[in-house]
Amino acid sequence: MSGFNLNKDTAKFTGAVVVFFGLLSAMYFAGIHVGSTLAQRLHDAEIAEYVIAEAQLNKQIIDSQLQLTQCESVRAGKCALSCESIAQERVDAVLQDLQEVMCGD
Repeated sequence: MSGFNLNKDTAKFTGAVVVFFGLLSAMYFAGIHVGSTLAQRLHDAEIAEYVIAEAQLNKQIIDSQLQLTQCESVRAGKCALSCESIAQERVDAVLQDLQEVMCGD
């Protein structure tokens, strides 16, 4: 039987070294975990900001399109009124000519 003899001080020192490096490794991996969690949260917050900014830009685009449509409608309405007044002038002129022809003035 082979014997493995360690004196008490060497065993304490070896145990302390093992515990120290174990704790150091645990803190290292815990730090990696905490760091990656914080980085993920920061990334998620940035994505949320970009999504909000995109939604605001889409709202601005829609508002601009509505204003453009409204302006085009007003312009078309004015054009329709203008065309109606021209048509009315033409009808009045034709009626005046017809009246002159029928009455013989």
